[in-house]
Amino acid sequence: MVPFFWYKDNSGVMFMQGVGYKIEQTGKYQYSILLARENRGMLQGLSPIFSICKMTDTFKMFSFVADSLKSLSEFLREKKLDYAAAICLIDGLGRQMMDMKKKGKGFIQFRMEDVYIADGFRFFYLGANDVCGLAGEELVCLTPFVKMSPESMKVESLPCRLHWKCGFYNLAALVYRGLYGKEYKEDSDSMKSIVDTKLYWFLKRNLDKDIERRSLVVL
Repeated sequence: MVPFFWYKDNSGVMFMQGVGYKIEQTGKYQYSILLARENRGMLQGLSPIFSICKMTDTFKMFSFVADSLKSLSEFLREKKLDYAAAICLIDGLGRQMMDMKKKGKGFIQFRMEDVYIADGFRFFYLGANDVCGLAGEELVCLTPFVKMSPESMKVESLPCRLHWKCGFYNLAALVYRGLYGKEYKEDSDSMKSIVDTKLYWFLKRNLDKDIERRSLVVL
């Protein structure tokens, strides 16, 4: 089930269903993320995003307080990302990536349907099945994923290893799609609307084939 919208179960609880997780609205401003299996690193990475939150000792449930919550897919069915929202998306998922790296993990991809927005500006990712272990600076990929970064296009079999900065490219590609409603192409000139802004240079750096040029800093 693709989590575009809220559904209601037989007991009247509102929920959104994703791959490997479920989000329930347990009160007017209370939500709980229920994981199919333990994922300590990802749930701990959500804690800095919310001022009021808690997780269970089994690291399978995370509860938080927010005025609103929707998936990025649902958001983009209503409108495109504006400049401010794009910066918030970079900040939210970028912080998650850095926190995951400290724990020896990383995201191999960002699927739009698993990105969520709380309170209109707190972006976070719930792709539990997209978490890979890190060996040095490389993600150890054991399961299939959508090839987006130039280096991932060279992968012919699994398991494989990719530099963890492939996630920077994937994040930039996600932001680009949110801004312009289409996939990024190297020869595209559609970024004229933001040329010479901090967001423009962030996208240019992180959509570069050269891994060493990529950086999460918005300069």
